[in-house]
Formats: sequence, structure tokens, C-alpha cells
Amino acid sequence: MNVKQIWMIAKKELFYEYKEKQNIMFIVVFALLMMTTYSFSFTITQSLLKQITPGFIWIITIFTGMMCFERSISYELYNDCFIGLLVSPIEKSAIYLGKAIANFLILFCTNMIVIPLLFILFDFRYYQHLSLFFVVIIVGLFGFSIVGTFLAYISNKVLFYILLLPMISPLLIAGAQSTKILFLSTNPIHDLFSWLKMMIAYDCIFFIVCYWLIDFVIGE
Repeated sequence: MNVKQIWMIAKKELFYEYKEKQNIMFIVVFALLMMTTYSFSFTITQSLLKQITPGFIWIITIFTGMMCFERSISYELYNDCFIGLLVSPIEKSAIYLGKAIANFLILFCTNMIVIPLLFILFDFRYYQHLSLFFVVIIVGLFGFSIVGTFLAYISNKVLFYILLLPMISPLLIAGAQSTKILFLSTNPIHDLFSWLKMMIAYDCIFFIVCYWLIDFVIGE
């Protein structure tokens, strides 16, 4: 694992996002459109809001993540840029990990914009266990980025969308349940750690599997 090469690829991805600001703006606008549609579609009380907000946060994460992963590989296909990466003296695993880290950072920044806007739009107040909430978001986004970036490499657009949802469903269920426990505060807080352990196990397993397979997948 060449850390210098991984960071170089990640910086390249982040620089592209910085230069093409419309990409992340499109993701944020799309998320805001979803929130606005939901806010006008239902009469939402505070008690109901605590129940639906966890699922809504992860639904937004799914759709923004899909756009982020698909974009991270699609622009490399123009002018055979991806072939240039493969023939360069860079480890294939470094290309994958660099893109996965960049996707994670982009998704995290997007969530840090969208989630406060969601709370403001729905007038939802949450102050307890903020540190645990951030841990759940980070662990969930890391696993999502690892799997999503890997699938973007091995499949076309249609197959990517078909494979992604079944693959990440355990992670999303655990993330939604963890967030629900934090927001509702009806279950003991130690119930959260059972779901969080499941998310961490998911991240570790898929990180090892994807890192082990990536040389073969890109080589093919």
C-alpha cells in the first residue's frame, strides 16, 4: 500500500471537484429538492419527524452517493484517461483507495451541508449525543464509499445501480437504526453500539475484500 500514491490520486479527485464546482452543487440542489418535496407533501409533527428523519438522511445519502460514485469513474473514460492511469507507474490499489477516500470526503462534506439544512427546513432540534451521531455518519459513509467506488469500477451504469442497493442494504439498515435510536432516545443507548459494531464489521470485511480483488478487477 503506497500512501503517497493514494494521497496523490485523492488530491487529483478533490482538485477536479474544486475546479468543477457544479458537480457538488448539483448534488446539494438535488438533496434540497428532495427535502422540499417531502416537506410540502406531509404534515409533519415533531414526534413524526423524529421517526422519519433517520431514514430520510440515509435516503439522501444513497442518491447523492450514486451520483458521486458514477461520476468518479465516468469522467475518467473520456479521452482514455483511465487507460492512462492504468499504464502509469501507480499501483492499481492506490487508484482505487485514492478515489474511495475522495468520494468519502465529498460525501461527508455534502452531508455536513445537507443535514443542517434538513434540520432547519423541518425545524428539527437535536442536541444530544452529537459525537455519536457523527461517528455513525462517518462509519456509514466510509463503508458506502468503499463498496460504491469498487462497484463503479466493475460494472456498467445499469449493473452498478442494480448491484449497489443489495450490497449496501445491511449498512444502510444499521445506519438508519442507529440514527433512530439516537433521535428517539426511547431505547437504551447501548443498543446503538450493537448496530455500530455491525457497521464497523461491514466496513472491515468489504475493505479487505475490495482491496484484495481490485488488482484483478482493474487488470481485467
